[in-house]
Amino acid sequence: MSFVSQLFLGVLRLFPFVPHSNWSIHQQRDVLEFYARLLLHTPPGVRIGFAAAGGPRAEWLIPERNTPDQVILYLHGGAYTVGSPRTHREMAGYLSLFARTRALVVDYRLAPEHPFP
Repeated sequence: MSFVSQLFLGVLRLFPFVPHSNWSIHQQRDVLEFYARLLLHTPPGVRIGFAAAGGPRAEWLIPERNTPDQVILYLHGGAYTVGSPRTHREMAGYLSLFARTRALVVDYRLAPEHPFP
């Protein structure tokens, strides 16, 4: 595990993001985005492109050396309430780098503002 990953996990332990926390969903999202901007970075050798195909926004993570006929569809974690392509860009970027293929990270709508169905 990288130093940055260990540091990020240590910070998460200081500020728990558990659903039964006293923090509102918006506070949890804001803190997660803040620490992602502070600690997580796009891997070297991976370029970001943005996609809009008539649905939710998404971003492409494109490694310098990639297999053009393969794609990873990456749906970030966060229990459908928190998280974004930004908070998961480093993880998805390394996955795309090691797999040598592009990754599409979807910025899907989150609950509770957008309930299912």
